[in-house]
Amino acid sequence: ANTASYSWTVADAISSNVRIRAKSTTDDGSDMSDVNFRIRGKLAVTAPTTGSRLAIALPATVTWTATGNIPQVDIFYDTNDGKGADNIAGNADDYPTQIANDTAGCVPLSSPPYTCTGNFTWPSVPDTSTPNARIKIVDARAAESDVKAFSNAFNIIGNFTLLTPNGNEDWRVGEARTISFNWGGTMPNVEFHYSKNAAADPATNPAKEWILIGSQN
Repeated sequence: ANTASYSWTVADAISSNVRIRAKSTTDDGSDMSDVNFRIRGKLAVTAPTTGSRLAIALPATVTWTATGNIPQVDIFYDTNDGKGADNIAGNADDYPTQIANDTAGCVPLSSPPYTCTGNFTWPSVPDTSTPNARIKIVDARAAESDVKAFSNAFNIIGNFTLLTPNGNEDWRVGEARTISFNWGGTMPNVEFHYSKNAAADPATNPAKEWILIGSQN
């Protein structure tokens, strides 16, 4: 017997009952897979990702890439690096909170690579600040629930909107002035800084760019 092979880009034919047939084009010679095999889709979380900072109580966009027809997905989050309350990855308490149920997926390309991009607006980021939040996205079909993807760790942070001063004020040295702001999230203490560098990054370590004014509980 001769041995040969054929390279195939797997079709968007998600099923657990797939077989392959090899057939001669000149006679009735053929053979088929002895038992069924499975074709399943793939998911990959594209946002949020490493370095993302999602502000508490504000909406955020979750995006993913689907390969193959995945018409609906479920979305969950975990604030402990995907390890749940027991701090052990892989247990049932991981990703305990669902933020989307049977949300619409996307329509993949009809030819290779059979991909598409899905998105969901998270209505309100929870009031749990952490540098170790993660998202899990799962194919919503029960038979395909092992098709899932996980985000990298990202930040959930308190949100601020500075009201005063916010541009064009003329404050004089030695005057008492009020700094006012809106905020969201549980923050037991807030610090205030100033910088003479208009291009200073508000997230930069204060010791490098920002001078401490004071704090408020």
